[in-house]
Amino acid sequence: MLDKRQPIRGEIVQPEDDDYLDEYEEYTLEDRGSGPIHPLSAMVTIALDFFWTIPDLVATPTVVGLFGTAFAIFVINAIAVSLIQYFVERENIGSALAKGFAMGVVAGVPYPLTGTIVGGAFLLPHVKRQLLGSGK
Repeated sequence: MLDKRQPIRGEIVQPEDDDYLDEYEEYTLEDRGSGPIHPLSAMVTIALDFFWTIPDLVATPTVVGLFGTAFAIFVINAIAVSLIQYFVERENIGSALAKGFAMGVVAGVPYPLTGTIVGGAFLLPHVKRQLLGSGK
């Protein structure tokens, strides 16, 4: 004999009790903090901007090389930020890809100035909240 909770021929059966959900904490928008992107995304942008400083400087005499390094850092940062926003921040795929694209463009600008400024601006609210203790 079949259990009541087991589906028959594609039928969806709802559980009778939701006790199994009590062990998980509810994740709300207020838990996300005050920044539009996860702090790890900002740190990745700053770190990749600094790691690619030497290749940018080496590729400066050749314009093609500079475009190549800019495109490489764009792709790496866009993928990294999209994955962080999707899996860690739990955003929908469209929002995660849009933020990854935007941060990839910021990091893809040659030389470490733009990515550091924007990444630092997004990281600042999280650092302030941690240092001053105004967060959870």
